[in-house]
Amino acid sequence: MKNHRINYEREFNQDNFLIFLPLTNSIAQENTPFLKGKVEISIKEGTFDCDLTLSNIPKIKDYFIRLNSGMNILHMRSKKPNDFLIYYSKSLADTTSTGESTAYYFKDDKGNDKFLPKSVQFKYVGKFPVANDTLKNYSRKDWKGNIAFNQNSVRSDGRQSSWYLILYDITNDKDFHLVKYDIELSCKDCKTLYVNGNEPIKTKK
Repeated sequence: MKNHRINYEREFNQDNFLIFLPLTNSIAQENTPFLKGKVEISIKEGTFDCDLTLSNIPKIKDYFIRLNSGMNILHMRSKKPNDFLIYYSKSLADTTSTGESTAYYFKDDKGNDKFLPKSVQFKYVGKFPVANDTLKNYSRKDWKGNIAFNQNSVRSDGRQSSWYLILYDITNDKDFHLVKYDIELSCKDCKTLYVNGNEPIKTKK
């Protein structure tokens, strides 16, 4: 089975696929962003192909949406209150970021202030180096937020690597890396998929 739908409110990762998505519990005091969509990964090719929609977004006037700088945007789309392709801007003023991500935002109609949809879709792809030989391809420059592929796995955390959309409230200096999610994950060259706390699911190519 190559595809497995994930809607648990806990971390998930995969044997031959290691990735972390921080979550929150259902009794949060404020709106908790909800992430839904599809993620396709190849550990052989070093690729992410993502179609993710962020909803239940808190009302924030001054914000950034962080996404790993290695991800290439196909499009961004406002889904609610209206459905339309939306022009995005990048900012170099995200000084609290650790450097792995790019900060995006949307201008309002007048171009003076920011506009944040109630629900926004990001479609993007990313391709990263694959270290097939850990001796020959070993890099001294490795760190927590690095998206690291080898021929058997990919290692990526959530908050720092920002492989998924992370909303940041500039005024209150708060990021919303804790999310609820419903993601359909596909990894064509993985062998085993498991969710923490559950039995591993063995798959075939």
